[in-house]
Amino acid sequence: MEKTAIILVNYKAYAKRFLNDCLKSIRRQNWHGEIKIFIVDNKTSKESFDYLKSMAPEANIICNKNNDGFAKGNNDAIRIAIKKGYDYIALFNLDVVIDKNCLNEMIKAIKKDNKIGAVQARLMLYQKKEKINSLGNKIHFLGFGYCDAYQESMSNYKLPVINYKDICYPSGAGVLFKRNVLEKVGLYDEKFWMY
Repeated sequence: MEKTAIILVNYKAYAKRFLNDCLKSIRRQNWHGEIKIFIVDNKTSKESFDYLKSMAPEANIICNKNNDGFAKGNNDAIRIAIKKGYDYIALFNLDVVIDKNCLNEMIKAIKKDNKIGAVQARLMLYQKKEKINSLGNKIHFLGFGYCDAYQESMSNYKLPVINYKDICYPSGAGVLFKRNVLEKVGLYDEKFWMY
């Protein structure tokens, strides 16, 4: 049976705002493989740890004394997932509500070609669900990265609900990696604390 690690990173009270909805959406995934949730608690406290444990008793909670940011926080959990042999490693921001077919479709997409190492979900804005957050990310000719179709209405696109396309790079807010690819290319560069 294939195994997927889903990684979430918390900082202070962020989980109190978003974790409940995020967990509900993870728990209703229709993928038939094994799913394990890892929650990294940056700048952990007894209060934040107790809250995370009460909300997600099934999760592996990693406590970081400092706010280590996106890169190191995710890397801490990715290293454990790699060591435990998970086939896929998915990162989601806590403020993401995942469609019940999301993980299944991401895994289907990543299996389409051996050259595919990462797949990003279509990301919609949390407060304005009809508006796009990212359809993948692009790089401006001056070297600036940006989200494709940011704040555009989904109604502008005549795409099917599920559409596969090549992207320049995925957003860490909703990305799936093959474990073996991360083993080859390495993890996030921790000098880049965020973005």
